[in-house]
Amino acid sequence: MSLVIIYSTFPDEESAKSVARFLVKRRLVACANIYPEGTSFYWWNDSIEESRECGVYFKTLSNCLADAVTELKKKHPYSNPAILTWEVTSQSAHYTEWMNRELGFQGDGGSKVSE
Repeated sequence: MSLVIIYSTFPDEESAKSVARFLVKRRLVACANIYPEGTSFYWWNDSIEESRECGVYFKTLSNCLADAVTELKKKHPYSNPAILTWEVTSQSAHYTEWMNRELGFQGDGGSKVSE
């Protein structure tokens, strides 16, 4: 099992906080880092749009990824949200232990602890 980062953008800090809080509370992600609003440029309905958005990095484990992405899609305010994922190739052993513990996995992360 490996650490995975999920990145998504939100229209405002309040919606980002709401989704982050939900995913952390459900223990689908161990941590969410919300970055202040920045300017985004993108194609939408055949025109270039400019808007303010918040970026969020969600930290989870590969065993939780599918459920985390499913819930993120359900809770996301956009009809077509950017949800990007990538596997982390290196992290400290202590951080890995913390992730396993917070997401309810025993030992090396192999088995989920019953709640």
